Amino acid sequence: MHSLVFLFSLLGSPMTVGINNEVINKKNIPFTMYDLGWVVLCIGAAIGSGIVFFPLQVGLKGVWVFALAVILGYPAVYYMQKLFIETMARSDEQDSYLSIITSYVGSRWGVLLGALYSITMLKSMVEYALAITNDSASYLKTFGLTTQTLSEHWWWSLLLIAGLSLVASKGEKMLFKVSGSMIAVKLVIIIAIGFVVVPFWDLSNIGELPTVSHLVVGTFPTLPFAIFSIMFVGILNPMNIAYKKREEDKEVAKYKILRVHKVAYLVLVATVLLFVVSIVLSISEADALRAYQDNISALALAAKVIPGAAVKYMSVILNVFSIVTAFLALYLAVHESFVGLIKVTVEKLFKSQDHNSSAISLAAFFMVVLVLWLIVLTNFPILKVFVFGGVTYGLISCIIPGFIILKNDKFTDLRGVSVYYVILIGMLMCIGPFVMLFSQ
Repeated sequence: MHSLVFLFSLLGSPMTVGINNEVINKKNIPFTMYDLGWVVLCIGAAIGSGIVFFPLQVGLKGVWVFALAVILGYPAVYYMQKLFIETMARSDEQDSYLSIITSYVGSRWGVLLGALYSITMLKSMVEYALAITNDSASYLKTFGLTTQTLSEHWWWSLLLIAGLSLVASKGEKMLFKVSGSMIAVKLVIIIAIGFVVVPFWDLSNIGELPTVSHLVVGTFPTLPFAIFSIMFVGILNPMNIAYKKREEDKEVAKYKILRVHKVAYLVLVATVLLFVVSIVLSISEADALRAYQDNISALALAAKVIPGAAVKYMSVILNVFSIVTAFLALYLAVHESFVGLIKVTVEKLFKSQDHNSSAISLAAFFMVVLVLWLIVLTNFPILKVFVFGGVTYGLISCIIPGFIILKNDKFTDLRGVSVYYVILIGMLMCIGPFVMLFSQ
């Protein structure tokens, strides 16, 4: 573990950071176990529904669509998250997303955008809650541990959601301990599956180069999957708040956040591409269509269609660990966003800045559990939830930070081609679902 800390500390380009009006070299800021803990949580937040559903979407749309979506989406993820970090970290606020965004756009727009942020983060947890409920029941029945599908019972989803939320509510240090080993296992399994399924590759799954219209139309709904397969924007503001409370100088805090972001991003690009390409070449379009109709992930499908006990057990472990750790990591963002909204509501109703933080935190916990449970009971098709969720992510992570950077003189040093590119990707994410509707 300490060797990993040393290696990660070597990553990044030379730069300096201001501390108490003094300029020091980045080498004077060591990469600590705390930093590594956040790298782990960032990876855990990304390797969730993105990676387990991305191969399925590629199987439906084709490898050529996948290639274009990656070329457009992966650079955008890096820049959108970097710009999001810059806008969050440069604010003097360190309470919640709502308070930070209010410092830029005012209270009226702040509340509206805070609510949108809450919906966006909650949307991601809905996907994980749906996957946890359905896939766990599917696995238990597939391996003969139950004779019926537990997801048909109302209490099964409530038990899972409440239990995982309780663990996550203990804070980031608890998550470092609980998620660390699971995420390490995830990375090992992702690499292992990428190589183990090579004998089952079928190059005919690549298909012929499609027409331009098919390529463009297919890329719109696939782009969110490419982006979400390595994106962890949901964990960035909780990390920003944690570092601001930990570091006296906010420039040091921002540098550490950006460094954690870069390390996690590089690890994710390498591992996810290996995994997705291998899975896609191993499943047919018919297999992908069947998984879509059954509302299960590509890994749940792989456990059924790819022979060999090793792949089956690795797929099960990866699916469970991916969704569970992503759920745990994103709980911080959802809880933080709910706390911000509850505080504003309490202050407006009672005309007072005094409030019980513990009571508000507890209320936010019950709100998260209740809302997630009620939505899961409807059993929305996961892929549809995933694609339409790209609209709010396009606004929160791309368009809004881009707008703030272009309109606020505090960010003149960030203005450039990357800002307009991120805004463009955000617009594509917003119109993607509508293109999907008209193309059906």
